[in-house]
Amino acid sequence: MTRFALLLFVIVALILPHHAAATIVLDQSIEQLAVTATSVVHGTVVSTRSRRTNGRWTTQVLVTVIERVKSDPAEITLLPTIGFVLPGGGDGELAQIVPGTPRFTIGEEVVIFLWRGPDSTNRLLGLSQGTFRVDRKGPAAESPAIAVSDRRQLSTFRHKPGTLPDSPTPIQEGVVVELPLTELLGRVHTAVKSLESK
Repeated sequence: MTRFALLLFVIVALILPHHAAATIVLDQSIEQLAVTATSVVHGTVVSTRSRRTNGRWTTQVLVTVIERVKSDPAEITLLPTIGFVLPGGGDGELAQIVPGTPRFTIGEEVVIFLWRGPDSTNRLLGLSQGTFRVDRKGPAAESPAIAVSDRRQLSTFRHKPGTLPDSPTPIQEGVVVELPLTELLGRVHTAVKSLESK
């Protein structure tokens, strides 16, 4: 390879976005996520377990409920925990990574927007878009808890109601959304109450 070609390769590699591997999802506001979700839960992650079935990895996450901000009408008994499945996972030797899928750590506090599919399995709505990690720095009286949604591996698009474009054009890439936990929960409560009053 000539020096010019090598230099050109290095320049192009530096210019290209580092988040080229991104999953494209529908852009939804917090209110839209709250209305679309079958459950919205504020809780603490208590376990994660990956398994491989037919060559595909999935990860089961279990969360202890602090508050059910929105309850799934299909749930007859409200248990103290709720589980959901993520695409991807691994066992230490093999792994399957799906860009835009958050990884959860035991003990972390989260607010999750879930959708129950036809197979009765809970899944994250919008992948990272439907996940807020709660950051508590310092005493609660001095600094409020902040809800953080890291969407850097997502590209989002918008569409006109009732139509989807043939090839979605990303409108927002690589963002981290931060807001006070009280504001996030308040917006979800308001959206859910508005939905119930219709």
